[in-house]
Amino acid sequence: MLAQEPEKARALASFYDQFAGVVERDSEAELISSLSEFRTAHGRALTLAFQGTSVVNGTKVGKQIDAELEEAMGGLQDREVDQETRGDLARALRGISWKMQNSPGGNSGG
Repeated sequence: MLAQEPEKARALASFYDQFAGVVERDSEAELISSLSEFRTAHGRALTLAFQGTSVVNGTKVGKQIDAELEEAMGGLQDREVDQETRGDLARALRGISWKMQNSPGGNSGG
């Protein structure tokens, strides 16, 4: 995904792996109870994690990531996040992380 920007790939891989864990752990508190809340949480978490860093500049992968998340959500329509959807979202986030880690130039060697 980010062959020319390995540092950005590693940073995003870490972010998406950690965000997958947040989504999974939220099954108890259910702060993310709808897909619109997931989208808001995702956008805010990205902003908080990377504002003022070099990750916000350079190659844009947002459309690719959005497409993968949209597929995991079953489209753009808002609906409740049940356990199955939560699992789908966490798997999609981990998949994005894996792609970032294993893209040419993004592989951290382990």
